[in-house]
Amino acid sequence: MSTLLPELIIEILLRLPIKSICRLKCASKSWLALITHPQFIKMHLVRTRKQKLLLCNAYLYLVDLERSLEDKVHPKLDQLNIIPNTRFIDIVYGSNGLFCIKYNFNDGFLFIYNPSTRESKKILDDVPSVVRESNLYCFGGFGYVESIDDYKFVRVLDYENTLQIFSLRNNSWKIVMGNFPVREPNFIHGVSLNGAVHWGTICYPDNLGVITVFDLAEEKFKTFPLPISNPPNPPESWQCIVHDIGEYLCVTFEVYGSRTTEFVDAVKGIWIMKKYGVKESWTRIVKSHDLYNPIPLCLWEDDGIILYSHIGKPKRVLCYDEKDGKIRKECVFDGNYRMYAYIESLVSPKYNFEYSTTQGFPHYIAQSQLQSTGQDPSSSSVILDISGLLTEDQLV
Repeated sequence: MSTLLPELIIEILLRLPIKSICRLKCASKSWLALITHPQFIKMHLVRTRKQKLLLCNAYLYLVDLERSLEDKVHPKLDQLNIIPNTRFIDIVYGSNGLFCIKYNFNDGFLFIYNPSTRESKKILDDVPSVVRESNLYCFGGFGYVESIDDYKFVRVLDYENTLQIFSLRNNSWKIVMGNFPVREPNFIHGVSLNGAVHWGTICYPDNLGVITVFDLAEEKFKTFPLPISNPPNPPESWQCIVHDIGEYLCVTFEVYGSRTTEFVDAVKGIWIMKKYGVKESWTRIVKSHDLYNPIPLCLWEDDGIILYSHIGKPKRVLCYDEKDGKIRKECVFDGNYRMYAYIESLVSPKYNFEYSTTQGFPHYIAQSQLQSTGQDPSSSSVILDISGLLTEDQLV
């Protein structure tokens, strides 16, 4: 049979769902080599826009966000079992379709997990015992660093000014003195964006606090200002929670207990930083809504924003139209879940072992057969030279 154009094969594969692409790995060695090549994975990551929801309580569940918003019935939950009969404890915000997950509170262990491909990697917790025995750390964050092409997990040891950093590429831990720039950061919910992890803060009338930023490449701290500098009639304290929607950093404020109407009007809604790191670019969106303390999950088509209410039951997930302030679509979850939106990807948790470079590839794939056009490998215009590698009879 005649050979198909490599560009056409790649274009077809890039349009397929993750599940279909994963099945094609078994078709032949050539298909496996192509689908697991780092350039193809980056091309797919740029091209894909399939939004998923990761839900967690004691266990993990995967939900098709688009289908859930279209269906009139309760969303279908696909339970994920990384380790059978083991209860899930905590999750770190993910990056590029990967999440860092913790099991077992007392003798806990960590996994890097891709819920779309079901691939996982257990992280050996072999940092020096003199530090580990303190057992006083909160989850920090997990993110991708494009400049060094690495995924890093950082956790914060309370009261010790110490960070433990795991490099997925190097498959190793290191300890760094923290020199935290703030007295009371909120290190529980770290959000990864632009090669850094971001945390909110506890706000007080005499000390509003800042957003704490940890650069994963330089392994240094910096701070960003909050969007509100002098709220009227503030309560004793309130929380600034950091989120990300698309390529933007955003925050919401949570207040428990008594508060005045003037204060609520000043802080309510979702604040988005339209220019990264620029204080003057803070803009308030979603000013009016019927949710208490809405959590932004992701951007949606035509100026839509996906929100959910994390207070009470059932959990409502809404598609909010920023232009007219109306709710376009809605789905309801009966359980008490935390929710994380992500774009599905082919990125493997076994990043350093399998295909972070062309080294270790099967012998039948020559270096000259797998190359880019010399452009940025993260751009959608990267093309693999696979002439003679795939033929028409290998399409399934």
